[in-house]
Amino acid sequence: MINFKYALNQDLLECKTSRWNGLECIFINGQKVSQKRNFKGYSEHLIQLSEGSSCKLQLITDPSTETLVCRIYLQNQHIISLKQSKNDHFLGLSLRHLQSSAIAGTVITSLLLVFAL
Repeated sequence: MINFKYALNQDLLECKTSRWNGLECIFINGQKVSQKRNFKGYSEHLIQLSEGSSCKLQLITDPSTETLVCRIYLQNQHIISLKQSKNDHFLGLSLRHLQSSAIAGTVITSLLLVFAL
């Protein structure tokens, strides 16, 4: 699952996408406002912010780098492009796994030392 978050005015926009099942969900302040299933390299979500402004999110996959770009537009004006590569996603998972393994290894080593004394 790839997750983009961006604070826009008083709203928190969140986009969750899955490369496995193609599900894209858009949330505003924790409330789901749009959902699509997409297996193409491009999709677009048109939503309305809490104060009534129109907002567009474009999800674009660069096939050469497998980077997913989330472009956010407010009133048809480009605000920001958020990017996450496939490698960034897996790197984050592997770092969490390594941190968990390191903590578990430290606990086991400490227990062995206690019982050895």
